[in-house]
This record gives sequence, structure tokens and C-alpha cells, in this order.
Amino acid sequence: MATLYIEEYQNIMTERDGTNIQAPGTLLADQKVTVGASSAASSAFNALTRLLILTSDVACQFSFAASPTASATTGYLPADTPRSFGVVGGEKVAVITQQ
Repeated sequence: MATLYIEEYQNIMTERDGTNIQAPGTLLADQKVTVGASSAASSAFNALTRLLILTSDVACQFSFAASPTASATTGYLPADTPRSFGVVGGEKVAVITQQ
């Protein structure tokens, strides 16, 4: 079974010049979503979540929104390659196998 692993963190720090720095700190929550042939969404992120680290054991497409749907035209996540994203608390991520 293919899985998307979601780690939720609160911290995105800002440098003096306005550049964002990802600083995970303490894990707020973690989720797992099964990656399959149709779009599947996570639960809503913690209200304090500002940074996600996504890792999947298969190549997949993903999308963030209040009610997301992943498809062939949404973001691409390579297999076994953690990627960080700034997000809005309360939103979700949807995932589907690479299209």
C-alpha cells in the first residue's frame, strides 16, 4: 500500500531581510494518507500548522486547499523525497498516484 506521510509544524521563521526560514521545531501532528488511483484527502491541518513536510513512498500528485482534489495537473512529489511547504492551518492536502 502506497502512503503519503504528512508532518505538521508551527514554525516558519523570517530573516531580517524578509526571507522565510523553515524551522520545524516540535511536531504538532502527523498523518498518513493512502495513495491510490483516485484523489484522497487528509484530515484538516492543525490550526497552528504553518509548515508541512510531505514524503511519499511512490511518485504522486498533490494539491492543497480547504477541499482539495489532486490530479495530473497539480503538484508533483517524487518518491522518497521529503519536501517542505508553507500552508494554512485548517486546510488539507489531497494526493493521487502520479498521472
